[in-house]
This record gives sequence, C-alpha cells and structure tokens, in this order.
Amino acid sequence: MYLRADSPTPRFFKESHPSSKQVLITIIQGATELNDPMAQKDCYSILKKLVELWGNNGPPDFDEFLYNQIVPACFLGPLRETFDLSDAQTLLALNEASACLKLIYDQKGEEAIEFLQSQYLPRLDFRSNYFRPLPAPKILEFCQALRMEAKLFKQFLKAFFLEGKG
Repeated sequence: MYLRADSPTPRFFKESHPSSKQVLITIIQGATELNDPMAQKDCYSILKKLVELWGNNGPPDFDEFLYNQIVPACFLGPLRETFDLSDAQTLLALNEASACLKLIYDQKGEEAIEFLQSQYLPRLDFRSNYFRPLPAPKILEFCQALRMEAKLFKQFLKAFFLEGKG
C-alpha cells in the first residue's frame, strides 16, 4: 500500500477497508517507537503527506486522528531516550516531525494553536523535572515558534527537545 498524490482518498483509508485503521496506527507506532531514525523519518513523511492531502478536506474523523494521533506522534518520538538529537539521521527524522507540525499549523491555523495550548501541551509529560508539568510560558513560546517560518521552527523544535530532555 502506498499514498498516491493524485488520489484524494487513498484506498487504505476508506471506511470500507477493514485494515485502514491498523495501517495508520502502525505508521504512528513506527514514528514513535522504532529505534531506526530513517524508518522514523519515513513514518513522519507519510504522516506529513496525510496532513497535506486531508488536513483541510479529508475523510470523516480525520481531524480527530490528526489531533489525537499525529500531533502526539510528533512529540512522543523525539521525547524517547533513544531519539539521539546529536545524530544526523535522527535530526532528519526530527525535521520531518517539525515539518508535519508546521503543516498542521499552516492548514488548521489558530485551531491547532488552541488545541496545543489548551489540550495537548499542558498534559505533555517531559522526563526532566524542569518540564513537569510544561510551564505556561513554555507552551506560549512553543505556539509562538510554530507561527514562525519553517526553518526557524525547525531550529526551535530541536532546542525545545534538547532542553526538555535536559
């Protein structure tokens, strides 16, 4: 199975296809649980493509999947102890996660900011004591950075996780 850019609703996501949910969950698991940064990068690339295709005009319940699965995956992978931010291949995976978050903001706008500020980031559990719980100024800083151009956000995100993993 693969995504085709010319297909508005790839076959594996249609409700009539019984394994579509499992395929998407497997991609999420690959992004968050694998210890292979290139495989993680590929999973984030697929998630980014899904957002690109369906972020504004997707199948029913895609927004729920976006906010409950894709957004957390962009944090949970980089928060893992095995996600080595000094490794070049891992940084490629982080760049894809960054691009995915940025695309979500570009497509959803302030709705994404509201979700991050009020629902997701306040519950985010970093391992270090500095970020437990994530302070309101850090949440605001993250949301302001998400509004920046992609290159600046990518730099911010690396620093954000380095500080959070402290």
